Amino acid sequence: MVDDGRLADRALPAATPVAVLIGEHTFSSGEALAYHLQSRGRARLIGQRTPGAADHVTPVHITSHVRAIVPEARVRDTVTETHWEGTGVVPDIHCAPVDALDAAIEALSGGC
Repeated sequence: MVDDGRLADRALPAATPVAVLIGEHTFSSGEALAYHLQSRGRARLIGQRTPGAADHVTPVHITSHVRAIVPEARVRDTVTETHWEGTGVVPDIHCAPVDALDAAIEALSGGC
């Protein structure tokens, strides 16, 4: 995508509070977005720890009954120089999935 100068007009202002709901079904790119926003102090994460699927892998079928998982790349955040592989992304506000939206609304309105 070419930035023709209009992208800045559509960007969310840095002062705008952001909450991202995460949980056990958030993985891969969803985890990456949450992790990178959190590491930059740009969003508060609400919910439960994610599974921890940071690194890129490719399944390779060896036989009809055997599959290997071949690593292709390791993700590392440029701010923290860490990743969430195996540990998951930890929310700022931990709560049950059913309560996450209400907790996010409360956090964004200054309650948490």
